[in-house]
Amino acid sequence: MELSCNIVAVLVRWLWLFFFIHATLLMWLVVGSITTKDLANATDALALRAFKHQLRSNSLSAWNDSLPLCQWQGITCGRRHSQRVVAMNLTGFQLVGPLSPFIANLTFLRVIDLSRNKLHGQIPREFGRLSRLRYLNLSANSVGGETPTNLTHCWRLIAIDFYRNKLTGRIPVELGSLSRLSRLRLSSNSLT
Repeated sequence: MELSCNIVAVLVRWLWLFFFIHATLLMWLVVGSITTKDLANATDALALRAFKHQLRSNSLSAWNDSLPLCQWQGITCGRRHSQRVVAMNLTGFQLVGPLSPFIANLTFLRVIDLSRNKLHGQIPREFGRLSRLRYLNLSANSVGGETPTNLTHCWRLIAIDFYRNKLTGRIPVELGSLSRLSRLRLSSNSLT
């Protein structure tokens, strides 16, 4: 009974998020004043809000409409490409919850540092869509499951740090195809 209540709660949360995202985009389209830059910023803002929505943390309370997206704590925007999010540095923010696949909607992301939090679940396969990603640090969390082999689609990766997690399975041989990878830290896991 408790399991089915949890499933219903998760489904309700996802449906609310789906409705919110689509209602927001529809509102902007109806108003007709949306530009390509606004849409790009809106996409990044929605992805970050979806990420925040899945977590329990007071550290991200300033992530709201009172500040421009590029001034949110832990977020860095690039100067080129219409002020898109290029880095998430949320190390030690006491974030509790699953890793969000919505991060993959931040298509200009070059740096993800979510180390020293209390994140769990698996590394979303969607991370493989981040073709500009150079640094991925999820160390000192409770991330489990297997390392997704499609991280090889992130061909610009220079560093992967999954130290001190709960990863299982084999170390993907496919990671050897990342010609720019100079740092791979996988110790303190249950990898074979």
